[in-house]
Amino acid sequence: MSEDNSGKPAEMGNIDHSNINGSNSKRLVQQAFDKDRLPQEVINQKLILPLETNLLIQKQRQQNLVLQLGRGCL
Repeated sequence: MSEDNSGKPAEMGNIDHSNINGSNSKRLVQQAFDKDRLPQEVINQKLILPLETNLLIQKQRQQNLVLQLGRGCL
């Protein structure tokens, strides 16, 4: 069914395995992961905003404690 080195494509079984572990397969796998991954800006926003909020809450608590200590409320 297939031709030997004649340049004619074989009807069955002519699968090119030369790049199975090469950059093409790695690129396709990376594209599949990238498609499901959130954009970096969204990831940064989700990570940084809670951190900033927590820091603001801590700062406010410290200021409240300083005020209470200054007034002798503790």
